[in-house]
Amino acid sequence: MDRQQIKQVLAEYAQSYMPGDASINLWSGIRSQVIEAEQVRSSQRDSKQVRQGFRALENGRMVLTSLLASGVVLLGILSLLLYWTIQSPSPVSASEILARASAAADRNNTSTVVSTHAIVQVRYRNSPSEQFTQSAQEWWDQAPDKSRTDSRLTADGNDFYFVLIKVGTTRYMYNANTRELQIDTISRSATTAGGDLVTATGEASSIGKFGQLYDAVLLGDEQVAGRSAYVLELTAKATTGVNFPQYRKKVWIDKEAYLMLGEQDWDKDGTLLYESKCQRIEINPNLDRSIFELNPPAGTKIRDLRATPTPGTK
Repeated sequence: MDRQQIKQVLAEYAQSYMPGDASINLWSGIRSQVIEAEQVRSSQRDSKQVRQGFRALENGRMVLTSLLASGVVLLGILSLLLYWTIQSPSPVSASEILARASAAADRNNTSTVVSTHAIVQVRYRNSPSEQFTQSAQEWWDQAPDKSRTDSRLTADGNDFYFVLIKVGTTRYMYNANTRELQIDTISRSATTAGGDLVTATGEASSIGKFGQLYDAVLLGDEQVAGRSAYVLELTAKATTGVNFPQYRKKVWIDKEAYLMLGEQDWDKDGTLLYESKCQRIEINPNLDRSIFELNPPAGTKIRDLRATPTPGTK
């Protein structure tokens, strides 16, 4: 029953059961209550709509705030990515890393590395059937042409101590166990410690030839002695026609100074022959010149194999 029908029923009821003025008064009162009820209902409806409107505005404000916050975060991420892109050095190839390492080991380049001091652990063997010789080494290097390596070796259960000093093209090799000092002339001057890792097995400094003799692959980077280093894998080129005992190499090259911080060598069968790794390294320390002077104890047997001995050598 709708509102109009309700009004009609009430009017008929009033006319049927009440005298004229009373029915009119009753009808007027009922009509006033109906109108008042309609006004209350309308007011409630309007109030509800207002509340819904405020709620919609609040939801809109929250959505807008969330969108703005997301935009700020996204803008921050994009700014960081742009900063890293600008600040990060461009990727380098394995061949370029080897070329830079070769230049760092060359005394005639403009490298900013003028001195190094390093502690290195080395182990090596000349054939797969041999036991490893363990060596703890300490290196000093001073541009343009001085280097020193003190080696403590353990082989066949015996300990040995050697000192190797290079000044220009003159080399001093001292054996503390036999008290023998040999002096001779080498074909090239001393190189940086980082370019001469394999001093335990003799004259090395072959990094300048790596790019010619090996195919190089950049594996990634690792931390060595607290410094970030490129990790490269080198495999002997078949086109050289040379059968290398060290068929495959893995080398660690400092990202900033391009000094070699570590090396591993395998033969063609995959047998490890040599490995070395810097435990600690200082770049550009102040080195006293006495480090590169050798004063062996009395009674040392000296073999001078140079054509003209250097004056003042004891």
